[in-house]
Amino acid sequence: MLSNSIALIAVAVLLGVEAWKASGGIARVVLTLLAVAFALSGALLKWLTGTVPRLGQIVADTFSQPAAWFVLLVALFFVVRPLWTSKAPAIEHRASPYLALASDAGMVAHNITTYRATKRVFRDMLPAFLPMLHNGMALLLSFQKEGFYVPSFHTSEGERVAVGMEHYFTVIAPLLRAGHIDEAKGLSASLSQEAERRSQSFQLDKWWTSNEFY
Repeated sequence: MLSNSIALIAVAVLLGVEAWKASGGIARVVLTLLAVAFALSGALLKWLTGTVPRLGQIVADTFSQPAAWFVLLVALFFVVRPLWTSKAPAIEHRASPYLALASDAGMVAHNITTYRATKRVFRDMLPAFLPMLHNGMALLLSFQKEGFYVPSFHTSEGERVAVGMEHYFTVIAPLLRAGHIDEAKGLSASLSQEAERRSQSFQLDKWWTSNEFY
């Protein structure tokens, strides 16, 4: 009798854990009710057996059969469980646009910073500046399509635009890389204003941050 009670309570614990893991809704309610039913059955098994002898015999026969345990576990983990667990690929798919934005933003910011820090003796080997600028502008459009505020640069001077983008992408890329999507979107408005301010106030003679010959 005691072993059967323990078996019922063990199943109740298993169902309770699965209810806690469930994403919510009907699955969590059903699993919780099953867990409570098994727990009460285990706790009151002696009383139930005395009241309904046939019920006690059914429980004893069920839990004395290893095959019954195997069928229960297979049904729970391989047939029923996928119905209430979250699908990891779907979550990964939703996150992938932001991871791509983070990667591209970090690359644009790094390229601009590296370009500005190149020592004078190596500047003849620098890649063309305009493609770098165009890539950054295209990336800002991608950010905007994903619901971010982006800066508007009212200038035709590429250096000013690049400095603004450098600030915007440098700050927002780590947030996206760490998965802080909502925080990044919330910050994007003030970040855009600061990028615009830096762009407008930038002194062109400060473009190169490294003036050494070697």
